[in-house]
Order: sequence, then structure tokens, then C-alpha cells
Amino acid sequence: ATMGRTAIVTTTIYVPKAIHAYMKNAKENGHSDAIFIVAGDKKTPPEAKQFCDACAEEFKMKCQYLTVDDQINWLQDFPELASAIPWNSIQRRNIAILLAYQIGCEIIITIDDDNYFVEGQDFIGEHIRHIKDQIPHTSLVSNTGWLNVCEYLEDKRKFEFYPRGYPMNQRWRSPKPIHRAVQQNRKVVVNAGLWLDDPDVDAITRLCNDISAERYLREDSFSLSRKTWCPFNSQNTAISREVIPGYCLSPNVGRYDDIWAGYVVMAIADKLDHAIMFGFPLVKQERNPHNYFNDHQAERIGLEFTETFCEWLREAPLKGTTYLACLGEIVAWLQQKAEGASNEQFKDQVFGFCLTQEAWIKTMERMNVV
Repeated sequence: ATMGRTAIVTTTIYVPKAIHAYMKNAKENGHSDAIFIVAGDKKTPPEAKQFCDACAEEFKMKCQYLTVDDQINWLQDFPELASAIPWNSIQRRNIAILLAYQIGCEIIITIDDDNYFVEGQDFIGEHIRHIKDQIPHTSLVSNTGWLNVCEYLEDKRKFEFYPRGYPMNQRWRSPKPIHRAVQQNRKVVVNAGLWLDDPDVDAITRLCNDISAERYLREDSFSLSRKTWCPFNSQNTAISREVIPGYCLSPNVGRYDDIWAGYVVMAIADKLDHAIMFGFPLVKQERNPHNYFNDHQAERIGLEFTETFCEWLREAPLKGTTYLACLGEIVAWLQQKAEGASNEQFKDQVFGFCLTQEAWIKTMERMNVV
């Protein structure tokens, strides 16, 4: 039985070497019932499956590698999703997430294949402890409604930087946003671990600076208070089962797939009084090869218009009591707002985003989720 277990999911076009250390750490910390799911793609070498099988054998744990054929067969039950998620795209991650959801996993941790385990932590334990047990924790509130979590990562040259997806109009504000810490006990539904070495900054930041995060400056993880926002990504992030029906990565928004999906979750979490945590566990990103000019093209519209997207989300009049119901309301709301958008590319991205979300909603309905 896989009900109630934790899954670690990723997608790759390489041999996913990074998962060996995660599996070893899971085993050493008593999480040997965790399930690893890797979604392959058309470019993924056949050695990837052999590597996953060898890891499973070595640690006597479950590691399911989904070949292209596996995915085609499994998606026959979900035709809308099959046509919404193209091949040769990092959004194959959705397939791994959905499979983990279908088999009843309680917490789904999504990682990137170039994010390496940092020794001295219980990776799964740090991810799930606040989600599994409602424990009092520090929550930060900002007077501007925005908080830069990267303030707690120290750059090697002490340079201030922002996470990919942080709205441009909220960066470098003067006076600086004021943070207060409060003790809270809200239900935590997402735990976004942070990144050392090569943190998740956008392409323009990479082109203009050489950022390297050397350490995390806090002793603890923290949540953001209601209506205090910061983007979270999909590269080292634990998501509670309850959230998954409202969390879908769209291939139609360039490199803002996880960013916009994360903001949707933040809007719903605010409505349902749930919390998003940031901090531990830390990973070390040793990036796969990237062309930053191409990355910038894929971030160009999101960079300019995410502030508008978030304003719309914050105004969305949500009445639903589940992530799925609220996602449906958000899709209708965004479509209505986008009708009047003056920038055609932004309008196209919002409609493209909504199209993917509609396929996800259909998929959830096929799984009898309410």
C-alpha cells in the first residue's frame, strides 16, 4: 500500500545521478517507505532507467522510472492532460506528481535533477515535519505584502538578490520593506527548501552578476504570514496532497511555469488560512548547461507582467473550500481579467496558462477528486 507515503519526484533528460544521495539519506533517516518517481522524456538516455533500477536495488526502496511508453499508456486515462503537456519539456514533472497523487502519497517533494543533497540534514524529515504536524513556527509579515526570502541567503560578495519570479516593481524598494516576526500555528501545506551555490535567480540577474549563495543565515525555517508573498519554485519543494489538485505547471508560460503555479497556490492558501514555509532543507544547485539569453526570452513576459498577474490573483473573489474548487474560480477570474489586457503576449500567456489548468481540472475530475 502506498497510501500516506512521501514521494520524491523529478523529470530529467540526463542520468539522474543526484537521486542516489537523496535515496541514501532517506534510508539512513528511517524514510525507507518513500517512493521515488522519475518522469523520463524523449531525449532521456536509456541509462537513466538502469540507474534508477540500480538505486532501488541498492537501497531496497521503490524508484519508479517512467519511460515514454509508460507515460503514453498511463495517460490514456487522462487524454486532456496528455495533449496539454508536450514532450521535450520540463513539465513532464506534472506526470510524476500526478502518479504520486494517484497512488495516494500524502506529501510530494519535487526536486530538480541538478540539485544535489547537502550533507548533515534529514532531507525528507526537514521537508515534511511542518506539513505532517501542526507545530508553532516563526511567521514573517511584511508591510508591503512582499518579502524577499533570498535576504536570508548570503552571497559570496554580500550582494542582495531576488528569487526568480519576484515582481520587478517590488525589487530594490526604498524605503526597504519592514519585516516583523510573529509566532503562528497555521496549517503548513508547502515547504520550499532554499538553495546554496547557484540559487534560483532569473536570467537577467545571472547575466549581470555572478551570484553564489554561501550560507543560509537563519537557524530555522519560517512561514510567510497571510497576504505576505514571495514566489516558490519546484526544484526543492514539498507539497501537501491537499494542494496538488490546485498545482499544475503550464508549458505555455516559459520559465514561469512553477512561479505562476506557486502564486495560484499562495492565493488559495491565503483564502483557506494555510501557510507556505521557506528554509530547510537546503540543496546545492550545480546547474545543467543553460543559455541565459534563451532563458531570458522564456522569462521576458513573466518578468514584466507578473506584478499584474499577482494583483489579479490577490483580488480574486474565492468562495471555494478546496484547492480544486478555488483553482476553477481562479481560471475563470484570470480569463475575465486577461480579456482587457493591452499586451497581446501577456494575454496569450494567461490564456495559455488557463488552458493547462483546465486540462488539470478535467484530469482531477476523472480521478473523482472534489
